[in-house]
Amino acid sequence: MDKESKRLNGLFAPETIAVFGVSLEGQGIGNTIFTNLKEGTERDVFAVNPESKEEDVDFFKDINDVPTRVDLAILAIPSSDILKTVERCIDEGVKSFLIVSAGFSEMGEEGEKNARALKRLVSETGTSVLGPNTLGLYRPAEDLDTLFVSEDVLQRPKKGDIAFVSQSGFLSVPFFEYLNEKDMGLSAFVGVGNKLDLDELDMLRYFARDEETEVIAFYLESFSRGRAFFEEAERVSREKPVVLLKGGLTAEGKEATRSHTGSLSTSSERVIQGIAEQTGVILAKDEMDLVDTAASFSRLSPMEEGRIAVVSSAGGTGVIASDRIGKKKDLEMASLSPSVKAELEEVAPPLSSLENPIDLTPAVSVKNYEEVLKILGREEKLDGILLYLSKSPEVDETLPGRIIETCKKIEKPTAIVLLADTKVEEWKNEFNKEGILTFSSTRSAVATLEKLASRGKFLNKTEDNEPGSCNKRGRFL
Repeated sequence: MDKESKRLNGLFAPETIAVFGVSLEGQGIGNTIFTNLKEGTERDVFAVNPESKEEDVDFFKDINDVPTRVDLAILAIPSSDILKTVERCIDEGVKSFLIVSAGFSEMGEEGEKNARALKRLVSETGTSVLGPNTLGLYRPAEDLDTLFVSEDVLQRPKKGDIAFVSQSGFLSVPFFEYLNEKDMGLSAFVGVGNKLDLDELDMLRYFARDEETEVIAFYLESFSRGRAFFEEAERVSREKPVVLLKGGLTAEGKEATRSHTGSLSTSSERVIQGIAEQTGVILAKDEMDLVDTAASFSRLSPMEEGRIAVVSSAGGTGVIASDRIGKKKDLEMASLSPSVKAELEEVAPPLSSLENPIDLTPAVSVKNYEEVLKILGREEKLDGILLYLSKSPEVDETLPGRIIETCKKIEKPTAIVLLADTKVEEWKNEFNKEGILTFSSTRSAVATLEKLASRGKFLNKTEDNEPGSCNKRGRFL
C-alpha cells in the first residue's frame, strides 16, 4: 500500500470507530450514525458522551476512556466543541476524523475563524479530516456506513464498481435510487462537504488506485486545487473514466455555491468544457445525466469512433434518433456496407427499410431482432447500436432473455430504449439484472452513446493505446 492510501486507510477501512454526539435518549444524527455502524459491521464501534454512566454499554465519557486505540472519530456535535474535541482525540492517537457538523466557512466570520484554527491543527499534526458539513461515507466492501440518514429513508446500493464523490449530500438521493433501480452498486460514496482538509484531488488519487473502483464520478461546486485536479484527471482518465458534474457555472449558481459551501466558484462553463475535453474528463449536464453516464461507463465499453446504427420497429423513432445523433459532435449515422445490407435482407421482415435507421416494421419478431443484432455486431464500420424494443404481435416473453444473450456476444456497445407499454417494467428488470443498460428516452440513450464516443476519442489520442476495440476500463484491446 502506498503512503497516500495508507494515510486514508483510517477513513476508508477503520478497525475501530468512536462516534461523538450520540444521545442517551436514542435520538439525533449521532444516534443514526451509531446505529447504522453497529448494525452493519463487526468492527468495534463506541459512543462518546460526557453524560454516559458505567451501565451504558458501548458508551464512554471521554475518548481516553475507550478501551482500545481509535482509528476514526466521527463528530456530530456543535461546531463550537469541534476544535477541543479534535485536540483531545489527537492526543489519544486518533489520525482520521469525519466531521458531520456544519457551522464553519459557510457561517460567516466566526465560522471562518474556527475553520482556520481547525485546519492549522490538522496540518500541524498530520491528521486527516473529511468534512465538515458532510453526509458521511459509505463503503460497502468494508461494511462501512457512516451516513446520518437511516436506510429506511435512503436505501443503500449494493457493492459495485462506481465511486461517487459529492460536495452535496442531497445528490446521493437520485444517485442511490437510480443505481438501485438499475441493480447496480457502489464501491464508495464520499460526501466531501466543505473540504477543510481532504478534497477532490485526494479522492481522485485514492480511487484511481482503489481496486474496487472502475468509474469515478464527482459532483463539485468548487475546486480546492483545480489545476492539480485536472492534471491528475488526465492521467487517471487513461485507466478509469472520470465523470464530473460541476455546479456554480453561472452567476446565480456561484452565489448559491457561496451560501452552500462557503467557497466561491470562479470557473466558467466555457473554461471547464475546454479543460475537460483536453484531459478526458466527461462532463455531465445534470444529476440524472451524471448517474446515467457513470452507469454507462460501468457497463459499456468506449467506442473507437461514433458510427451508430439505429434499429426499431417504427419509422418515427428512427427519424427522431437520426436527428439526435446528427446534432452530436462525436456521433454520426453509420453507413452500412453492401454485404451487411444483403445479410439483413435475408433475416428482416418483408417491407423493412434496411438503410440506417433500420425499420423492421411492426411485423418484427424476437428472431428478427436477434439476427439483425448478430449481423450488425460483425459490421466493421460500426461502433455502437441504438435499439428500440416494444411490444408487437410477434414479440413474446422470450424477448429479454434472447436479446440479453445476443448483446453479451457482440462486442459493440448497445443502448436499448424500451418504449412504453405494459411489458416495460418487467423487461427492464430482466435487462438490469443481467447488466444490460436500458433507457426510457432517445435523448438519454444518445447522450450515453456520445460520451462513449468522446471517451474513445480521448483514449485514441494517448500514446499507450493502439486502435481497436476497448474494454469498459478504457484500455484498447
